[in-house]
Amino acid sequence: MKFDELLYSHLGEFGRYQKMQFFLVCIPTLFTAMHALSWTFTAADLPHRCRMHDEPLDNVLYNNNISALRAPVDCDKNSTHCIPSGCLRYQEPFAENKVEKCVDGYVYDNTNISNSAISRWEIVCERAIIKPIVQSAYYVGQFFGSLIFGFLGDRPVVSMVYYGVSMNPTFLGGNVDMYVTFIFGAAMEIPALFIVYLLIDRIGRKPLLAGGFLLASICLLSNVVLPKDIMLISMAQYLITKGAITGVYATIYTFTPELFPTVIRNSAMGVCSMVARVGAVAASYFAMWLGKINPLLVVLPFGSLALAAGVVALLLPETNGRPLPETIEEVEGRVVAVDERELQDLTARD
Repeated sequence: MKFDELLYSHLGEFGRYQKMQFFLVCIPTLFTAMHALSWTFTAADLPHRCRMHDEPLDNVLYNNNISALRAPVDCDKNSTHCIPSGCLRYQEPFAENKVEKCVDGYVYDNTNISNSAISRWEIVCERAIIKPIVQSAYYVGQFFGSLIFGFLGDRPVVSMVYYGVSMNPTFLGGNVDMYVTFIFGAAMEIPALFIVYLLIDRIGRKPLLAGGFLLASICLLSNVVLPKDIMLISMAQYLITKGAITGVYATIYTFTPELFPTVIRNSAMGVCSMVARVGAVAASYFAMWLGKINPLLVVLPFGSLALAAGVVALLLPETNGRPLPETIEEVEGRVVAVDERELQDLTARD
């Protein structure tokens, strides 16, 4: 008698008690998800410029006459839209060929976002690295938590791409609104999970895993060659990427424990979850720091790693419809006979 058969025959299947326990476990998960991405909005990026030496500390508008500001300007390729440099100004007394840092502080554009940790603690320019450090600290905590309490697992590439696209919803361009894109991206997870639910026991784990990775990589890498100023294209790329990587995440939570034997499954899942936090920490720096320098520093690593992971996933064994391995020897192909008498009901013994 297999261990799973023992559970079914003596404890029953997924009944009322198990459903209630599952529901209670899901409640704190809702708050955990909020914590994971709350920094994206509490530290939302704000347009900013150097405060001029003669500007007061209060009641200063970001959108002052740009030509009157003594600061370099950054313009689009057609020079139709220009904004003052966010981190440099011309030296005082005014010298157009010499620049200096914002020694008198910054002026922020609060037109769309009234309050942000970015302006409160001046997390801009050379201090911009603080934003990913704060976000990554959360995943460092999960890293050690998974090592000690590990009972769920995934893979670092999944974690990196999933959290990366969630932390920076606008990295694919298209002049999309951060909040609208995030909401649509979150809504995209619902049909993605439903598709996984319908197909995971029909076509197997590997097609969903590899297919999701490859679909996400195609959408990401296509952003390199397709126009970035067309909102519909950028939005479609983002939504398909989010849906695909969500499906991969859901699949891997089913697939991973089936790959490990019962004797090490719990600890192995903890190690997998711990390693996945490395991907989440890396995503913090890519999405919140490097992506602000150049979006390609997010698109290319995420797209190429998703492509590589999709290919590697094809090498994994399919577990759909197969009994869970109980020993390391079974995984290695050296099946060891189990004394069924040891798993028999105690009342049936002499």
